Amino acid sequence: MNYVLLTGIYALEIASGILILGLFKKGDQPLNVFLSTTSGQVFLFGLIVSAISVALIVFEYMKSRRVGFAGFRMTTVLGVTPVVIIVLTLELSIRLLSTSGMYGETFLGLHLRPRIWEDQVARNREILKRMSSDGAYLQYDDYLGWSIGPNRRSVDGMYLSSAEGVRSPTVNMSMLTQEAKGRIALIGDSFTFGEEVKFEETWGYFLQQYVGGERQVLNYGVPGYGLDQAYLRYLRDVRPLHPDIMVIGLISHDIERTMTVYNFISFPEWEFPFAKPRFSSSNGDLAIVNSPIPSPEAITKWSSIDQLPFLEYDRGYYESEWDSTKLDCSYLFRFLTSKFPRWPIRSAEVSDRAQIALNSEILLKLISVAREDGTLPVVVYFPTHGTFVRMSSEMVTQGEELAIEVLEHSHVVYSDLTSCLMQVHDSERFVPSKRHYSPEANMYVAKCIAEDIADMRSG
Repeated sequence: MNYVLLTGIYALEIASGILILGLFKKGDQPLNVFLSTTSGQVFLFGLIVSAISVALIVFEYMKSRRVGFAGFRMTTVLGVTPVVIIVLTLELSIRLLSTSGMYGETFLGLHLRPRIWEDQVARNREILKRMSSDGAYLQYDDYLGWSIGPNRRSVDGMYLSSAEGVRSPTVNMSMLTQEAKGRIALIGDSFTFGEEVKFEETWGYFLQQYVGGERQVLNYGVPGYGLDQAYLRYLRDVRPLHPDIMVIGLISHDIERTMTVYNFISFPEWEFPFAKPRFSSSNGDLAIVNSPIPSPEAITKWSSIDQLPFLEYDRGYYESEWDSTKLDCSYLFRFLTSKFPRWPIRSAEVSDRAQIALNSEILLKLISVAREDGTLPVVVYFPTHGTFVRMSSEMVTQGEELAIEVLEHSHVVYSDLTSCLMQVHDSERFVPSKRHYSPEANMYVAKCIAEDIADMRSG
């Protein structure tokens, strides 16, 4: 047995795998930029190992010419056969264990690239068909992307909306006909809306109990909204009411949503076939780059993802996730390139810096407009289940929470409800899905917000 040759063969096989993955991860990056990354340095290491291995194998081959090829052939077979068996076994296992889901094939919970546009179109059409037959609670909106339909009842009967398209205790009612000395408007996402709990279990409902009959609380929260959509919702639907107080609810994911254009690209696990507005900032001026928003039906008529306009503004779009290669016939290759994807080259519009700056600008603009209208803005940060998990494992730092980073960058006064929610036992803080607050947690949220409002008004 020629162990030197065997080592060279094994090293060449491993290095070849590293080089194939490295070339995929390089993508369109300039070579000098790629080699400065960790992946590039691993690729360079694989290149060196490959060169040494080839030289070693050639040397052993030349030496075998003098003593006979039998030992060389036997060692080569022993070096190649086990690797071939392992690769074929992995390939077959991934093929057999992969499952097809709503948004592509998955293996052990990992979504395998490439994503197929035709599959996405089919899924969007199925969602739209189901929404049409069920009388969807959410509807397409060419200004906001989507909004709550007027006088709607969700399929499960948990969510009801008024004639104004806000969450209400019953359908076919107008929230604005109720007499009140003043109004408190709530804007935000599903945490503000109160997803996964009944109307009487939302913090908006409890807040109404705490403020008594003095003011009417109107819940303009919409599931899935980013900070940008909350701002636009205020301008169009809330501002004309001239509320005394506006509560702006924020979670960290809202900051990411502001940087997207197509929900089904950035958040494929959502059943949202909608596009959304996308702001851009130039010289301190905010402007929507993609208004009016295309309807979900119009989006399904495009024949390829490359035809979607404003993809360069969608932070969740990675070309490598959608591009297919000749090697994609191998499930093992698809698994490895999904597990170790290309490092995205972000443009200035979707950079980490732009994400903080744009959200900060939108938040400051929202607060400024509200104050000009005589409305008191109350900014509230909602910690998610992940926040408490990281806190319990001592992994969290303030910088890891995007919403906190934006709030600190904006230098605005805000209420962090983390300590407030610490009063609720861990097991009772969230609904079973762990995505939203439980009724008990919502009650504490309302109590703390009511106290903040009282302090701000007295101050």
